[in-house]
Amino acid sequence: MESHNVKAFNKLCYLLLDELPSLMHVWETGGSPHITGFGNLTFLSVSRCGSLRYLFLSTVAKLLISLKDLKVGNCEKIEQVIAEADTECVDQEITFRQLNSITLEDLPNLICFSIEAYTLKFPCLRELKVIRCPDLRTFASKVVNAHSVIKVQTEFGKSEWMGDLNSTIGNIHEKRYALECLLVFNQ
Repeated sequence: MESHNVKAFNKLCYLLLDELPSLMHVWETGGSPHITGFGNLTFLSVSRCGSLRYLFLSTVAKLLISLKDLKVGNCEKIEQVIAEADTECVDQEITFRQLNSITLEDLPNLICFSIEAYTLKFPCLRELKVIRCPDLRTFASKVVNAHSVIKVQTEFGKSEWMGDLNSTIGNIHEKRYALECLLVFNQ
C-alpha cells in the first residue's frame, strides 16, 4: 500500500529548494533500494543550500525520467551532482531522457557531475551553463552520451562545443585557467 507521501511525490512537477543552509540531503532513501516517485518532476532548482555535498544518489537519478531543466547554484559544499548509492554496483547506465538544460553556477567545490563510473546519457540536452565552477575539470568519469550539438555558456560568454561533454568541460577549465594566469601576470 502506497503512503500519501509517495502519491504526492509521484505528482510533483516543479521543485525549488532555496536558502536551506542546513539541508544535507534532498532525498533520503532510509537505506531502501526500492525508491519510487518523482516520475513527473520536470523542473528542479537547488540554490543556497550550503550543507549539500551532492544533489541525489544514482538510485534517485534513475527515477527522474521527466526532468527537463536542472539548476544548481550557490551551494558551496557540492562536490558532485550524482553520488553512488550504497546498494548499487558502479557499472551502470543513467539516462536523462528529457533533460534539455543543465545550469551549474557558483559551485566552488564541484569536481564533476558524477565521479562514479556511470555511463550518463543526455539524448535531449541542448543547453549547458557552467558559471564560476573553478574545480570542474571533467563532466563524468565514464563516457557521456549527449546530443550532437549543445549550446554552452560560461561566465565569459558562449563557449565552444568540443563534441562531447568531457572535452567541453576540459576546454572551459583550460580557458579559465589561462585567463586567470593572464590576469595575475598583468597585475
